[in-house]
Amino acid sequence: MKKFSDYHIKAPEANFTGDKIKIEKILNTKIEVHDYKIEKSNFHGDRLVLQIEHKGEKRIIFSGSNTLIEMIKEVPHGEAFETTIIKNDSDRYQFS
Repeated sequence: MKKFSDYHIKAPEANFTGDKIKIEKILNTKIEVHDYKIEKSNFHGDRLVLQIEHKGEKRIIFSGSNTLIEMIKEVPHGEAFETTIIKNDSDRYQFS
């Protein structure tokens, strides 16, 4: 019987690294966004996955915010940027 190692299959590289952090923990603080992806949510609609750097550490944020999703669609992939995520008057998250 063959061993799995006989197939020479390599694990896919994780393109997002770091521990998950809740968006509430980084509200109103400067972050660097290094990458993002929009994927189907396990619950409903889409979700945004952000690869960020916060206080010198790489972190990952997940959000179902339609406002953040629509705003980040305007940013070309591969371009890092600095931003602050705020909660506006109608309790919606947005980049500033």
